[in-house]
Amino acid sequence: MSLVKLKKVDAAPWGEFSLQQIELELAAGEVLGVIGPNGAGKTSLLKLLSGDISPTGGNYELLGKAISAWEPMPRARVLAVLPQLSLLNFPYTVEEVILLGRTPHRSGLDSDRQVLREVLSATDTAALQGRIYTQLSGGEKQRVQLARVFAQIWRDEGSPRLLLLDEPTTALDLAHQQLIMESVKGLAKTGCGVVIVAHDFNLVAAMADQVVAVSGGQLVSRGSPETVLTQNLFEEVFGVRVIISTHPESGHPLVIHL
Repeated sequence: MSLVKLKKVDAAPWGEFSLQQIELELAAGEVLGVIGPNGAGKTSLLKLLSGDISPTGGNYELLGKAISAWEPMPRARVLAVLPQLSLLNFPYTVEEVILLGRTPHRSGLDSDRQVLREVLSATDTAALQGRIYTQLSGGEKQRVQLARVFAQIWRDEGSPRLLLLDEPTTALDLAHQQLIMESVKGLAKTGCGVVIVAHDFNLVAAMADQVVAVSGGQLVSRGSPETVLTQNLFEEVFGVRVIISTHPESGHPLVIHL
């Protein structure tokens, strides 16, 4: 059974079609990268996957059940979302913000505290634990929000879960980008499916098992990073010329801007 299955899905949440005829499958433990120009429908696809917008046609199943049939709390136990912008203007401590991710669970204080320790380590936020969230820098806030969504689906190892990330490395320095990449790949190894929207094509190439390119609300290419990240795709979809090389260590495609 697929973790996520979309069949000929359309979505028109604001009157005009944002997504058309989307066909997509994601297995537990698989990482999917989503690329495309501004306004192509990438964030709309994440909103659809999260249940924030509803299909106007076609079928979307999460764990074999129509997304519309999921109650909010059970869905929140298997699906976590990091949006592009996380607005929080209350003077919560970092610890309190992260523990919000445990709200859908009834795992008990001891278990939640252990999850807190683990996600603090995974996001390098332990030193921020007692700080007031609104006083943090942009990059620190991003790591705290990542820790929050990690906490939401962190310890259900072996059970299918879905993590949706919209530009997760925005505002992060290089060291923390690498740390988050490793943490996300570690989550995937425990059976968590991951969907990442990113403009960093080399990050997508390094992390994703499969990639989809979105343009005009449609999937115009899908497959392995090697299949999708081609010079032709960048010329046709993004209107730019690039060089596609091979990373000297990993062997993944390496996108070089001209």
